[in-house]
Amino acid sequence: MIGMFTVCTALSGWFMWRNISQATVMVIALPRSTFCRITPKDTPTLFAFWIPVIGFESLLCLLALLAGLHTFMKDDFYFRHSGKLIKILLRDSIAYFIV
Repeated sequence: MIGMFTVCTALSGWFMWRNISQATVMVIALPRSTFCRITPKDTPTLFAFWIPVIGFESLLCLLALLAGLHTFMKDDFYFRHSGKLIKILLRDSIAYFIV
């Protein structure tokens, strides 16, 4: 898991560095302040920054769903007492992913 997180962080950082290093910054003067805008020169692929992030979050959601499925399929004494906790954890994990 730590390895996957490291790979996703490195890929996102590389995408961000590649796009920012090839961009120019425009300063727009407003009446009471200034506004900066980044304009990419050749590669407008800043959206690719989110691909590894979404991939890692999808993996976490999948693991939560598999753990919940495994817990719901068990039918022993432990499940009867921890069912509410597992339901809350699954609900929050899935809601976090969707939001």
